[in-house]
Parts: sequence; C-alpha cells; structure tokens
Amino acid sequence: MLQTTKQINFLAAESLALNMAYTQFFGENQPIGIAFTFITDRQSGNEWSNDEKQIAKYISEQAIKDFKNINLTNIIISGLVPDCAMSRRFMATGSGLTAQGYNS
Repeated sequence: MLQTTKQINFLAAESLALNMAYTQFFGENQPIGIAFTFITDRQSGNEWSNDEKQIAKYISEQAIKDFKNINLTNIIISGLVPDCAMSRRFMATGSGLTAQGYNS
C-alpha cells in the first residue's frame, strides 16, 4: 500500500481514494467516465440501448464507490490519516459526514 511518513487530512485521503478507484475501474491512463465506453462502442457500430446504459452507469457508480471505500479504509488503517472525527465516523458508518451532511 502507501509507504510514507507524511500524514494527510481526511478530505485529501478521500480524494486520493476516489482517484485510485477511478484508475482501478477504468484502467491506467484511460478516459474516466462510462460515457467514453458508450461513444467508442457507438463509433464501432455497437451502440448501447438506454436500458443497457442505465445498468452500466449503476454498476460503474457502485464499483467506484466500493473501490473508494476499500481504498479509504486502507489509507486510514495504514496511519496516513491522523485520528479525527471524520475518519472515526467513516470507519463506523461508511461516511465521514454527519447525518446532517456536515464534515466537522
């Protein structure tokens, strides 16, 4: 995983985890977004139906969310994020935000 002595705040760790998730799902140096798949497939004569697009969007959103949560959990466990309310809340509930949507 990440080998460093520098710590980052929870929001930076969450951003890092999300960027890692996009790379895990779409691949290294690939355009990010399921729309690129739809466009390239349409250009090659394999256009997706609206139902197929909706299913693909749902799957990509869920997979990216799951990858992000796994990555963020690993970043927190590794000690890269100092102990704070947001990281404790994320580890307990899966979200760094309060029920009211605040991040403090």
